[in-house]
Amino acid sequence: MRLFCLHLRRRNESLFDNLPLLGTVLSRSVVGDIHPLGPVEGRRPAKMKITKTTGESTVVDKLHEQGASPTSDASVLRHECENALAIGRATEREDVQAALGNSENRWRTLAESLAEGLLVYDEHSRVSGWNRSAEQLLNIPLKKGAVSGQIAGTVLSEDGSIFPVDDYPTQTTRNTGQPRNGVVMGMPRADGRVSWLSVNTRALKQPTDTPPYPVVASFTDITDRKLAEEALRREVEAKELERRRLTTVLEALPLAVVIADADGRISQVNAAAEALWGDALVSPGRPVKDYEMGLARAIVRGESVLGEEMGIEHPDGSRRTVLNYALPLRDRREDIAGGVSVSVDISDRKRSETERSLLAAIVEASPDAIVSTDMEGKITSWNTGAERMYGYREDEIIGKSISVIMPPECQDELSMVLTAIAKGQGVTYFDSVRINKAGERVDVSVAVTPITDADGRVRGAAKIDRNISERKRMEEQLQHDAFHDRLTGVANRSLFMDRLEHVVARAARFGEPFAIFVMDMDNFKLINDSFGHQVGDQLLCAFVERIQSLLRPVDTLARFGGDEFTLLLEETEGKAAVEQIADRILSALDQPFQLGPHEINVSSSIGIVLDETACQSADQAVRNADVALYEAKRQGKNQYVVFDARMRGEEVSRMYLESELRLALQQDQLTVQFQPIVDLDVGEPVGCEALARWKHDVMGRVDTARFITVAEDTGLITPLGRFVLEKACATLGEWLKRPEVPQDFYVSVNVSPKEFYSGDLVPFVGAMLDKYRLRGANLRLEITENVIIQHDREAAAILGQIQALGVRTCLDDFGTGYSSLSYLQQLPFDVIKVDRSFIQGLSDKQQSREILRAVLGLATALGMDVVAEGAESPEQLAEIRALGFRWGQGYGLFHPMDRSKLASLLTHPSTAEQS
Repeated sequence: MRLFCLHLRRRNESLFDNLPLLGTVLSRSVVGDIHPLGPVEGRRPAKMKITKTTGESTVVDKLHEQGASPTSDASVLRHECENALAIGRATEREDVQAALGNSENRWRTLAESLAEGLLVYDEHSRVSGWNRSAEQLLNIPLKKGAVSGQIAGTVLSEDGSIFPVDDYPTQTTRNTGQPRNGVVMGMPRADGRVSWLSVNTRALKQPTDTPPYPVVASFTDITDRKLAEEALRREVEAKELERRRLTTVLEALPLAVVIADADGRISQVNAAAEALWGDALVSPGRPVKDYEMGLARAIVRGESVLGEEMGIEHPDGSRRTVLNYALPLRDRREDIAGGVSVSVDISDRKRSETERSLLAAIVEASPDAIVSTDMEGKITSWNTGAERMYGYREDEIIGKSISVIMPPECQDELSMVLTAIAKGQGVTYFDSVRINKAGERVDVSVAVTPITDADGRVRGAAKIDRNISERKRMEEQLQHDAFHDRLTGVANRSLFMDRLEHVVARAARFGEPFAIFVMDMDNFKLINDSFGHQVGDQLLCAFVERIQSLLRPVDTLARFGGDEFTLLLEETEGKAAVEQIADRILSALDQPFQLGPHEINVSSSIGIVLDETACQSADQAVRNADVALYEAKRQGKNQYVVFDARMRGEEVSRMYLESELRLALQQDQLTVQFQPIVDLDVGEPVGCEALARWKHDVMGRVDTARFITVAEDTGLITPLGRFVLEKACATLGEWLKRPEVPQDFYVSVNVSPKEFYSGDLVPFVGAMLDKYRLRGANLRLEITENVIIQHDREAAAILGQIQALGVRTCLDDFGTGYSSLSYLQQLPFDVIKVDRSFIQGLSDKQQSREILRAVLGLATALGMDVVAEGAESPEQLAEIRALGFRWGQGYGLFHPMDRSKLASLLTHPSTAEQS
């Protein structure tokens, strides 16, 4: 019986272990009783082996005590004992059955009262028992013998997938005997909802049992808990999503955000804050520093800091200006739980504000008219410069159309400009005319640019009008000077040749007659040397005035240079009429010229070319007239000679001159003289100009202009220029070896057009500098305007290469050719040499003085040095000094001299003879 009870106890314990909701009190009170459900169906109870018990021993012992003989009375005793045992067994069986019945009833009542569901499976996974809660929780009727996998159909795992049948807790416990606890299983319902169960399983087994085991399963409906957990999970996910969103927003903000806790320690920063403050200063966990006083005040005092400017040192070392905002963070009780600060780097904005203020000041201070308009051309802003230029006050012009200051002929400009602005295109500087309030015309240079908003949309136009009236006047003067001789006012070579080309073309086409005179004053050099260049200039002007008095308006008198003049007679009436004009000129020159205290007689030699002998080009016509002039001089001067075919022999003379010049270059028969260039402030030479000279054994001293002209015509000009350049460099190299000579002393060498564009000028210059150990600053190259006029881009490139050697470039004879201010801006010249005709006109021409002052000011503004060339008298020297010229050159300072004399001047300036 005890063995049987022990078996029942173990079955009860298995059942109790599977009922987690039962208290320990119940388990202690009934665990020792008989299993309420009786033996599990399909499993037989173990046989009870009845052995000798205490009761049996007592009966035998009693019999022994009564004196019964074991041998004699054995059969009687054995029979009595068997009867007693049978009676005891029957009594005990009835007691056991009664006890089992009572226990089973108690356990059935207990199981039926449980809220948990109970299911008992046999070793074949068939249902052998259950309680009412099991049917309610499973929401299906149960029956004995049902297989485990067929009870609820599809079962879901906790993650929503189908629960594998082999992994059911009843199956694993059945196969292994191991308990399973808290396995969550989902039971889909017909309405689409899922009931979630928490399942525990235990095996009903004895130590000697082997798998498969019967299993008891208990389960609890945890649907509400799962729903609560799911709601909590979703709430947590939502909060995490919100946190991530806020973090993402913070990281995306260009503003520096710092969040700190109630203790003043940084808890969160964004990337902008790390970039602004430095990640070492605002890393999480660090206390709020003094530089973040706004955040500190928000945390400690609960202050709200709004728009507080502060200067900080950026991690890169630069100074920045920051606009700071800070607010306290409060909890539900309104206690301060921390603080947040937002900082904006306004350094660029402050810089922009400063720049805008500066720009506004510049606009107001500008002498130019700076005006803005809307898209319809109505004026929206008007600076002080505009008020000065046009006479309108801001309050009387704002809102009016810009056309009020535009003359009728310029009204089309407005539509052109507005069309360009509407397309977002600017209009670069162009010259135009405007009308001021008084009705006066103002020459302006206009530039217009579109005004756009932050999105790039065009909102209006800004225009700058620069008053160029003075520049226009100067350009007109320069334009006039480009085609007229500065000293005499007559046409220069350029204008004369231009007119002659047209006359020659008309003669060839229509047979219109013309004549050309080439004439000079006999012995002019002697007069110039005797009375000085100032008197010589006066004589030239008087000569021109007397000749012009004999001419018609249609005729053109020109000065080619020095005392050489040309005369173009159009619509002539034959050779006799031309000769009559020549006679009148010579007769007029018979009268002496009264130049102040000097009475000077001068004659002229004239070479004449008539249209029938003028050939087909202007250059040939002038050359033929020059041949006739040479013949007139050869015949004794003070006469005219009309060119004819017999005089072409003069060409042979020019060929002879070419041959001799070529030979002179080969045999080093030419010499170089040097004319000092003087610093007018100290009166000492700072440089010199190298000048070619030729003294022929037969022809004597050959006029420089003549043999240079031959050299240019015959291609000898390049070797001649190289000869002068090398001689100049060699001489300067020797001078610089003397300690008395300043190391910055320079020599200036003229470069002809053919030499300039020869292609190897720059390498040759570099070679000369290296050969004679000169610095680039010791050499200057002089280029006349006619070198660059037709090849300005190529000239700019060559000039740049020359300057790369350190050699300075000079624009020579400025004002005698096609002078243009654009050349000064576009071409890289370092020095301007103002032509002597400007200087010689200073004494009696106010215009020359004003033009020189303007040229000097313009050159100074462009960073160029200016040399006054042709200062021939003390008065002229005083004039150029008064105008502000720093450097001068001319006979009034020094004549050209040979190398030894200039060397003496440089080494002993106090003993040198000054001319």
